[in-house]
Amino acid sequence: MAFTRFYVDPPPFKPIPFGLFSVADVRDMNDSHWSGGGIEMENPYGCGEPGVATQPCEAPVTKNVFISPEYPEGDPMTVYAQYRCAGPPDFNSARDNAVKALSAGEERAIESAVMTQLLADADDITPGTAVGPVQGIGLLEGFWGANGGPYQATLHLGRTAATLGWGVLDRHGNHLETTLGSLVSAGAGYFNVAYDDTDGSTWLVASGPIVVVRGVMQAHEPFFIQAPLDNTWVALAERTFAFATLCTPVKVKVALGGGLDGGSP
Repeated sequence: MAFTRFYVDPPPFKPIPFGLFSVADVRDMNDSHWSGGGIEMENPYGCGEPGVATQPCEAPVTKNVFISPEYPEGDPMTVYAQYRCAGPPDFNSARDNAVKALSAGEERAIESAVMTQLLADADDITPGTAVGPVQGIGLLEGFWGANGGPYQATLHLGRTAATLGWGVLDRHGNHLETTLGSLVSAGAGYFNVAYDDTDGSTWLVASGPIVVVRGVMQAHEPFFIQAPLDNTWVALAERTFAFATLCTPVKVKVALGGGLDGGSP
């Protein structure tokens, strides 16, 4: 006797907590004019350190330290999700599923893009060899405090490193901070970009505040794939993003075998 499977609703969606969107300045922009050329913002405080001049009684004082404004930029990118089905298409369900897939995964996609860009731009402060997670967080805190200008740091940690370094992290509502008050993004999208499977190490990054601009989500009607001719339909949902940060990021290589005391493996 053949039985028909009974449909049950899937479990409710719960987003991965403590990711980039929990600490970034995320701005929804209905105006699409920015999506062609990206974004630019001003950094009026600069990233340098004010100079210190002595006050001699007779000799003239030379003041030659300058802080200049910066104008960070962010290129536009499109994050998309395609939902594929075969047979007679259910247009509404296919489009809704594409939207759900994009909504559930867009943060991880942006995290991957942010980590890729940060690693390309960051100065490496690794002291010769990879250090333990707690040591890595401490190096980022110290270097950013001395060289990151007046801005609160945002530390970008893969979730493995964040777990191993939990002793110096605190939960504040829906986001994480270090014990010194730097923001922490424990991004699920960082791992595949920052992890080196040849030696089991990963990169941790400190940056200035992150601004993420996102446009309106676009959901398109399902369309028929002509080749191969297998009656496959695809629904597409997409959204344009751009992001930018202040000051030059720094990175440190961490050995994930290090213990909670920050020791090397």
